[in-house]
Amino acid sequence: MIKAAKSKIFNEIYNVGGQKSMKVNEIASIFKGKKIYIPKRAGDPKHSSANIEKIIRQLNWKPKVLIKEGINILLKDVNK
Repeated sequence: MIKAAKSKIFNEIYNVGGQKSMKVNEIASIFKGKKIYIPKRAGDPKHSSANIEKIIRQLNWKPKVLIKEGINILLKDVNK
């Protein structure tokens, strides 16, 4: 967000994500909470991942922290 705010580019929308896809169950496991499974709803995508090519190209941004590391940092800060 800082790179976008400091840039001279206006009215653009960027996807922000990691460079590799991750399953929701993998992310949920990092939080170590109870998982509740619900039936699939009409229109739910089977697979989804962020295409970050535009933000890399226009803002020279790419992720520096893996999602697992980022979640662990967040949880560490929350549990202080």
